[in-house]
Amino acid sequence: MLIGLSAKNLNPDITIISRANEIENKKLLSQSGADHIITPSITGGRLMVLAIKNKLSTKLLDDLLTSRYGVDVNEREVTIEEIGKKPKAIPVIVVIEITRGDTIYPAPELDNITLEMGDWLVFIEKVV
Repeated sequence: MLIGLSAKNLNPDITIISRANEIENKKLLSQSGADHIITPSITGGRLMVLAIKNKLSTKLLDDLLTSRYGVDVNEREVTIEEIGKKPKAIPVIVVIEITRGDTIYPAPELDNITLEMGDWLVFIEKVV
């Protein structure tokens, strides 16, 4: 926590990524300046529950979280060629979220979105 506070003090624009072993520590790390807090035990537990219920989606999530083969989640800004198109019209990727300024459009809302300059895409892509 002290490292995060010191780093933010030296550079307020720095991105701090922290790991919390217990869910109770997330709030404390956030208050200490962490921008992103990863909780491996919670993530692992959720994957285990999912494995009991949904074997196929568990394999996909495990691939996303642990390997560089199969599929990966990525993000990028919309290209000039994509402006004015629907997210589904972008070949090779599956858009799962769009950020436009301070507004985040999740997957269920993407059919109503036309891409604009400055939009950021979160997408799934095949890794070769």
